[in-house]
Amino acid sequence: MKQAKFTFALLMTTCIAWGCTTQGISVVPSTVPARVAGPGSEAGVTASVGPAATSKVNPADPNLDPGVAALKAALHARYPATQFREVAATPSAGIYEVVMGNKVAYTDVTGRYFLFGHLFDMVTQQDLTVPLEQALQKVRFPADRLQDAFVEVHGSGRRKLAIFDDPDCPYCLALEDDLSKLKDVTIYRFMYPLESIHPRARAHSIAIWCAEDRLATWHAWMPLALSRWMRDQGSTPTGGAAKTPAPTRVEPKLVSCANPIEANEALAASMGISGTPALVSEDGRVLPGAASAEAIDQWLGAK
Repeated sequence: MKQAKFTFALLMTTCIAWGCTTQGISVVPSTVPARVAGPGSEAGVTASVGPAATSKVNPADPNLDPGVAALKAALHARYPATQFREVAATPSAGIYEVVMGNKVAYTDVTGRYFLFGHLFDMVTQQDLTVPLEQALQKVRFPADRLQDAFVEVHGSGRRKLAIFDDPDCPYCLALEDDLSKLKDVTIYRFMYPLESIHPRARAHSIAIWCAEDRLATWHAWMPLALSRWMRDQGSTPTGGAAKTPAPTRVEPKLVSCANPIEANEALAASMGISGTPALVSEDGRVLPGAASAEAIDQWLGAK
């Protein structure tokens, strides 16, 4: 079997020692900081590593490559304070893939020089880095927090979808029409008010949560007619250059009760979510922002 040809493509030129440079792809000796985090990280190499070991990749299972164990030892010795989530052989002999936080890099068995970018198989025209990057972006579906959301079921409800929603967010309102078109889906809505830009969003979120019928109160405040009007007019709920008057909406009765708003804010932060709407699939993929029903349907079906 012929050895496949590979090449490195650097997205933002070569990043050495956590800093980016525009000097092409030549690599110069450098130290790597001890932590993946930004400011305050300890830097420097604290231990030396011996000469590179030669290894042969097992085509049946590249991770049987003995160089993986040698590299893990080298990385631990060089950067004892850095957590490496994954260390694996690639299909290209002598090149290893390492994951630190959400960063993917490539190195040799010594772990001294790092290339940050994408690895391509030029024979099959496949980007070998993208699947790993996508997997690293996944979050944990909040299955243990569904009591802090209210539920809407379409059809069989077999597909699960969590949404972080702000009741004063115009994009959330625009999304309602597309969500109504989804079939066989269970939607869990987590109230997530962005109070810094929508001053009344927290009060509206609490009022909706405290209503006797949360879903009906939500739809009265975020009506499909207004959502469709916004899409048709290209306007906001407050007016703008609309040719026809905006459909009415019913503001929730401002009451207070025990609510999960603060818990939802903490949950969103733990998942790296900072905007609305934010959709989370059952397998942990995140779709930020409003999207068409067709796009959401395809996204839900992708694995």
